[in-house]
Amino acid sequence: MSLVAVTGAGGLVGGALSRALERAGHGVRRLGRAQGAVPFSLGEPVDPASLAGADELVHCAWDFSAVGADA
Repeated sequence: MSLVAVTGAGGLVGGALSRALERAGHGVRRLGRAQGAVPFSLGEPVDPASLAGADELVHCAWDFSAVGADA
């Protein structure tokens, strides 16, 4: 069994992926802002301990904030 770290695990894509991985027998470490997740925010430093022991990392986090003058 592998351990998969998933960023954005509280979102639509990351949540669906996390559940599918668990159904397939993988361990999942949820990273994000949701309660119970390992703290993770885009643009912030990542604590290396949050990825310790993970065999894979799937990045599903997304920032919907406006960027640029046209937004």
